[in-house]
Amino acid sequence: MIKSWIHFAAAKRVRRLELDLSSLFSSVKELEEIYNLPIQLLGELNLKLLTSLRLNAVAVSEEHVLGFLSECPLLEELSITGAPSLRKLKVVGVGYLKLKHLEIMRCLEMDHLEVSGARSLASFKYEERCVNMERLREGLPMTTYMHFQDVPQLSSAYFGRGSYSHHLVATLFEQLPFPISQLRMLSLDPFLLALNLSLVLLEEFPQFTNLCHLELAFGRELDDEQQRILFVGLFLRASPRLHKLVLKYDQSKPQRSYLYTTGMYVEFGETQQQLVKGCQYECLKEVEFLGWNGLAADVELFTHLIEASGSLEKVTVDPHDPFPNKFMEEQILSLPKVITGMEDARDRARDLEAKLSPVIKLVVL
Repeated sequence: MIKSWIHFAAAKRVRRLELDLSSLFSSVKELEEIYNLPIQLLGELNLKLLTSLRLNAVAVSEEHVLGFLSECPLLEELSITGAPSLRKLKVVGVGYLKLKHLEIMRCLEMDHLEVSGARSLASFKYEERCVNMERLREGLPMTTYMHFQDVPQLSSAYFGRGSYSHHLVATLFEQLPFPISQLRMLSLDPFLLALNLSLVLLEEFPQFTNLCHLELAFGRELDDEQQRILFVGLFLRASPRLHKLVLKYDQSKPQRSYLYTTGMYVEFGETQQQLVKGCQYECLKEVEFLGWNGLAADVELFTHLIEASGSLEKVTVDPHDPFPNKFMEEQILSLPKVITGMEDARDRARDLEAKLSPVIKLVVL
C-alpha cells in the first residue's frame, strides 16, 4: 500500500513529498518494526522535480539518503525523523547538490555525520530527544561525531534536547561542527539540569560575533533561577549583534540528565554572577517568553533583560507550552485548572508593564 502511494506521488511529478507514519507507532520498541523503504524503489521513481522530502518513522539508511540526493537534483529540503537504522551519513557535495535545509531528528542510533561541499546548505537541525542509555552502559561515545566542511552558507542551527546539545555547551562550543563565526541563528536545548558543569570556565565562554537570533529552552522544576540568568546573560554578553531572544520553558516534568546523576555539581558564586551584572545588551530589540508562568525566576529574568537592554522595543509573553504533546493538547487545554493558571500567568505579565519604558511594547498572548 505505502509503495503504491509513493509511486502515485512520483507519477504526479510531485515537488514536495512527506511520508509521516509516526501515528502508527506508540513506542520506541514498535519503531523497530516501522516501514522499511525498499532501496530498489529509488530506481523505479521519477523524482527529478522533487524539492522537499520529509520522512518520519520510515526505516532508511545512508544508502537511501545518498540515493535520494543523487536521484533528486533539485532537492533543497531533506528531513529524516525517527529512522532507527540510520547510523552513519556522509554527504559529499558535488556541482549538482542544491540542498539548503537538512534535518536529522530523533535517529537514536546515529553516531557519525559528515557533510562537505554542500555550498548551498543554509540551515541544519539535529535532535536526539533523549540520552541513549544503552550506549552509556556499553561504554560507547554518548554523542554523535559531526563534521561540516566547505558549507559557506550555513548560518542557522538547531540542536534539540539530547546529549549532543549538552555536549556542545559542556565543551564551550569547541565541538560545534562548523565555524562559530557563521552562526546568525541558533536554537539550543542544552539539558540545563547539568549545565553547571560547563560553567566552571566562564571566562572562556566563546564569542558569537555574528549571532542575531537566539532561542534557548529551559526545564521548569529543577532549574536554578540564578543559573538561568547567568546562562542567558553569558550568551548576550558574547553576542554583540543579537537583536532577538526567545526563551522557551518546558512545562513538562523534567528528566534528570545522565551527568546530573553522577553527583558532580558546581554552585554559582558571586564571582560568576558578577560576569553578567552591569552588562548592557545594546542591540537587543525583541524578547519572547514562551511557556511563561510568571514565577519569581521569570520575573527576575524579565527585569534583568529590560534593565540591561537599552534598545528594547518589544516583549512578548505567551503562557502556552512551547513543547506541547500534540495528542494531549486539546484535552489539557480544556481543563479549568489549566485555563485559570494561564490567566493568572497573563495577569502577572501585565503587572510588569509598569517596569517598561513607554517605547517598549508589551504583547501578552
